[in-house]
Amino acid sequence: MFRFTRQIVNKKNIDFFVKRYKTQKTYLPNNEWLLENNDIYKIGIDKYASDQLGELVYIDFNISEGDQVNEDEDIVYLESVKAVGTVKAPFNCTIEEINEELESNLENINENSECEENSWLLKLKKL
Repeated sequence: MFRFTRQIVNKKNIDFFVKRYKTQKTYLPNNEWLLENNDIYKIGIDKYASDQLGELVYIDFNISEGDQVNEDEDIVYLESVKAVGTVKAPFNCTIEEINEELESNLENINENSECEENSWLLKLKKL
């Protein structure tokens, strides 16, 4: 039997869904996904956001590794042929790692924005 695995959550119940569905992505209302592993969260954009933006041509990480950011603070700017989008911090967190490979290889997001291995933007640790 198949189980519906796409969980869309709001900020009030994000901890519940991340703890309950550790092996699954948690989808946020602003078209981003989170995947938790040992209290480190990978964040990326979902297919809908990728389709709406179109082909990405530039990515700007507005932060550095080790920075502490507040909830709803802009952390990544995505520029495409159609528009400019931002990724906001889903909670107060520390930036653990930046996927710098994306700066020179945006095809990873353009081809499959939901790939956990290549298309994640940042790794975050909740404060």
